[in-house]
Amino acid sequence: MNRFSIALAGLIVGTTSVSAADMSDYAPFTAPSEPTIWTGFYAGVSLGGAHSDGQAERGYYTGEPLTTDVGNGLFPGDIDGDEWGVIGGVQVGYNHQFGNFVAGAEADFSFTDLNVLNKYQRIDPSPAFPYTGTDTRTSYSTDIENLGTVRARFGYASGPTLAYVSGGLAYGKVKNQFNLDLTFPLLNGAQYPRDLGGIGRWSNEDWSAGYAIGGGVEHKFTEAFSLKAELFYVDLEDTKIKVTDPVFPGNQIDYHFDNDLVIGRVGLNYAF
Repeated sequence: MNRFSIALAGLIVGTTSVSAADMSDYAPFTAPSEPTIWTGFYAGVSLGGAHSDGQAERGYYTGEPLTTDVGNGLFPGDIDGDEWGVIGGVQVGYNHQFGNFVAGAEADFSFTDLNVLNKYQRIDPSPAFPYTGTDTRTSYSTDIENLGTVRARFGYASGPTLAYVSGGLAYGKVKNQFNLDLTFPLLNGAQYPRDLGGIGRWSNEDWSAGYAIGGGVEHKFTEAFSLKAELFYVDLEDTKIKVTDPVFPGNQIDYHFDNDLVIGRVGLNYAF
């Protein structure tokens, strides 16, 4: 082996040794992970709008002349409307971030002025005195005073922005009322209207439970403060109003109130 070959072999061995030593100084390459910025407790306030149609549906009925009245169209099979109210309240919650995914829970309590009033009016076509021409007016109201939810949240975080779905228990103070007012001609066919306004008021006011489901988007504009916008469907337990005739014993008609609503709101949260 000549001197050139010996020198070349030494250069290769030396270079390999230096490269191995240099590589041992560096850790293996790993891709950067999403920063954990959503983990922790938070509290905040919210404000928005609530919508309901105040639907009421006729149920069981019995007795005369009430059965005839139903056949004559004086009491609707179902009725609904379109009403908006303001809703505002407070919320508290906790998030835990796993990479890009965020899971947590939130509880909120709100006050609202949502009051839906649906009216129905028919003239009695019965030929029997004194019902002929009687102006029969019924009204159906749903008043939701406050609303609370306890929900799970699950979402996907992209930096300071979190998109999430949420669902769980809902509860609220609900008042449902059925009113009946009559104006009918009397006195041997002469048209002397006698207004029996307030002949009947039947109502139920109680706490009702159900569920809420929806989602939203939340964005952190500082380390502590974030803004959110969310939309929820809330379905509280139906209420049955049992209407009994004060004049004709044994006459009864039930109305079922569908106490559901849609909420759209924005909120401001502070993370601890």
